[in-house]
Amino acid sequence: STHCISSAASDVYKRQMSSKFYALKVLHKQTLKEKCQEEYIYSERDIMLALSDSLFVTELYATLQDQKSLFLVMPYIPGGDLWELLYNSNSTSKLKRTKEGGFTLNKTVFYISNVLMALNHIHDQEIIYRNIKPENFVRVLFQFLYIIIGFY
Repeated sequence: STHCISSAASDVYKRQMSSKFYALKVLHKQTLKEKCQEEYIYSERDIMLALSDSLFVTELYATLQDQKSLFLVMPYIPGGDLWELLYNSNSTSKLKRTKEGGFTLNKTVFYISNVLMALNHIHDQEIIYRNIKPENFVRVLFQFLYIIIGFY
């Protein structure tokens, strides 16, 4: 497995099972308890399950746990996140940029439209999503954006 992302309460790993790759989000129970975040994890799981048929939200395949950790199994999305696309000059992205380094107007409109469609879909399900930041939008091979639901 390959370690991809870390935060205070979780780590995300790229795992291969058979010939398919998955993202395995490992949440540390002790840290969640210390930060009084247990409630949010159940909300995260329930919302991901409620939106499992969405075109805009990453699917949740399974949830597991042991004595120390909770595990969320999701699809591995190799396109990177919107933050990397916006700010990382070393990004592997082949997106055309303006001479100032920003996105072209067409790409800007495309990504903003993706974000608005995703938020509209979530709000249509009577879910308010307040954790809007570029790191929570991932790209599917330089195309559409998906929201990663997370509340801690």
